[in-house]
This record gives sequence, structure tokens and C-alpha cells, in this order.
Amino acid sequence: MTRSGVRLPSAPPILDRGLETQAKIQRCEPEVANCDHRLVHKRSSTIRKSPSPSTDLGGSGWRHSVVHNPRGRSRTHAAGSSASPSSRSSRNVPGLIVRGRVFYLRLRVPRTLQQKVGRTHFWRSLGTSRWDEAVREARLVGAQFESLLRQAEGRSQPKSRFGHDVTDVGAAISVTVPEKAGPTLREVFQLHQSDPSKARTPKTVMAYENAFDVIGEVIGLDRPIREIGRDDCRRLLDTLRWVPSNPTKRFPRLSIIQAADMARREKLTSTISPATINAYLTRLSSVMNFAMNEGLIDRNPTRGLKVADPIRARDKRLPFSPQQLQRIFDAPLYRGCIDDGAGYAAPGANCPRRGRFWVPLIGLFSGMRLNEICQLEVADIEEIGGFTCFHVRSDPFAQTGKKLKTEFSERIVPVQLPHIR
Repeated sequence: MTRSGVRLPSAPPILDRGLETQAKIQRCEPEVANCDHRLVHKRSSTIRKSPSPSTDLGGSGWRHSVVHNPRGRSRTHAAGSSASPSSRSSRNVPGLIVRGRVFYLRLRVPRTLQQKVGRTHFWRSLGTSRWDEAVREARLVGAQFESLLRQAEGRSQPKSRFGHDVTDVGAAISVTVPEKAGPTLREVFQLHQSDPSKARTPKTVMAYENAFDVIGEVIGLDRPIREIGRDDCRRLLDTLRWVPSNPTKRFPRLSIIQAADMARREKLTSTISPATINAYLTRLSSVMNFAMNEGLIDRNPTRGLKVADPIRARDKRLPFSPQQLQRIFDAPLYRGCIDDGAGYAAPGANCPRRGRFWVPLIGLFSGMRLNEICQLEVADIEEIGGFTCFHVRSDPFAQTGKKLKTEFSERIVPVQLPHIR
């Protein structure tokens, strides 16, 4: 068509098959899920040198080129797409990472505010394993984080762009989207005890229950676990330092807190040992680590809390003196007693040879643990290299359910008992 005597092209010329072959158009590879093929036509005078295949129609003044542009789907992810969450998070939302199956948000505090805020980074569990929910939660947490930084800088909160003034972004978010309280310490403790990945003995279960009876009186078992902070754990540590030894027997009418306050006022010295205090804190820390791995809390508030023990471990249990050993093995049980039941300490004419007689002797000459000696069977006495030995081993399928303290406790112990008449 023409306009004012000037010929205007209404459409670009069409490539014939020969030109199409000459242009060497490349097809998409099968593994490329989303790509573009574009046919670009421009006048020769406006085209710069390009590595893409092109064809100039002689005499037409137009240049045609085929552009192949493979594209990923990083900008158009839909919920439930097959791409990995970690790859999506690293490209779209800064600081959004995956630990296990739960999304976390890690935000860096500017260096100028790190001393005032007291942290270099903020960690927050988003409490979800879904990508779309994690992105929305990350926006809310990011707004709270920005509000905190503005407060640290002494700046006023910005006006809302949604038609009303917002004086506190964090408060506004908590009103519109109330945060879930989450499970309580009691519920998390029950989940920890029923964790199928751990095999605990009845003695270990009882130790955890006794420890959380004390911890619950100080912190509170019905508190949401997200509300338990470092200050609560410090208060627990300070209370445990003054708890008298055997408090339920010595002060049955006082609670743990009352007994600790009384011991602090009267400056009692017979308090629980540092090892017992550290055992309570270790069990609480184990439950907190379980909650952190499950995405229920962001960090463990008991991390690093303990008391120093002035007594070395090797000095806590001194060996028996020769005089003490003489009194033990010169007792009626080894000289002659009534029986090895209630009359084992009364002189008599009988010399029974059962467990009460053999256990102290085996412990004296072998150094084995009491539990290891008591669960010995006839099959555990073996002849190895001409020597009689005890084979200390665990056997969970045995009738008695033999167990060892650690996996390295399984060993061979030579029998060195003296000749006993």
C-alpha cells in the first residue's frame, strides 16, 4: 500500500523453503520444557551484527533472523511444581532456605545495627513445607524484620499504602494474621518420648520424666514452646543451683521453687550436684533440639547452658581401700551364714554359692559393670586360646533382654577368679 507517495510494507516477506533450510533453524531439544522461537524482520540498515542465523532477501532491504530462546520456569512456578524447593527459594526470595522439610527465613542485620540489635542474623521457621505458603509467610516475617530495624535506627514507621496508617507493622500483622500459639512443652515432650527413631530403656524414660517434673514446676509444661526463651532457661538454671538434695524426702510439703528459695535464704550446702544440674539441662536441650528439627522453634534456648563441676570425673568415685575390701569379703556371706536371703549377714553354717556370692567377686577381679555381671549367662563363658573368658555382649532377643551401656562395651574379659573352696 502507499501513503502520500511512499510505499509502506504491510507485512514482511515470507521465507521460502530454500531460505528456511539456509537459515538452519534449530528445533527445541526434548528436555527443554519451555522455549521461544521468534522470527525477527528488520531493515538491513538498522540491524547490527548478530551471531544468530539470518537471511537477507536480495533487493528487499529486509533481513530475517530466527531467534531460539530456551527459558526456565523460575519466574512462573506454580504450587506443587516438580522443581526442588531449595532451587526455587534461592532464586526468588532472598534468605529463604530449606532445612529438612521445613522452610526457614534467614535475614542479615546490617553491620551498623548488629551491636544495637545484638545479632548478626535472624532465623525464623516458617512452619510449612509448601512453597506457596512459605513465600507468603516470608513476606510477613520480612515486614516484621524491617519494622525492627527501623525501631533500632530510631526512625518512624512508614505510612501504609493500603489506605490507613500503620504505627507498628508487626502489630498490624499480628492483628490481621494471628500467629498460631503452637504446641506446648508437654506436647513436645510427649512427641520426643514417642519418637520411633530412638530406642530408650525404661531407666532412661524414667530419668526424663523425673527431670521434666522438676522443669515443669519452674518453666511450666503447659506454656507454648515458642514462648520459652533464654531468660526462662536461665531462671531454671538459677533455681536448680539451690535445690536441696532429696527435696521430696527432706521437704515433702514444699515445691521445688519453695525449697530452692528456702535453701538460698538459709544458705544450705547440701544441694544437688553440678552433674545432676547438667543432666536436667541436657534433657531439656534434647527436647528443644527435637522441636527445632521438627520446625516448631527457630533455635535452642538452652544451648551452652551448664554449670562448672569443680570435682574431676576420676575423683568422684574413689577405689575401695584394703580395709574396706577386707570388711566386705570377711562378712558371714563368705565365712558362713544362715542363707543368702535375709540371713546373709548373720553367721551360720551354710555357704551358699549364688548371685549374692559371685557378683562381688567377679566385680573385684574383672572390673565389669554391675549390670554386665548380673546379665551373664552360661553361654557367655567361652574358652578362647586356652583361657576362660567372659563374653560381654548385648542380645535384645534374649529372654532377659541383655543390653550394654554403649556400643563399645562389647568385649572379651579373661576370668581371673582365685581358687575358691
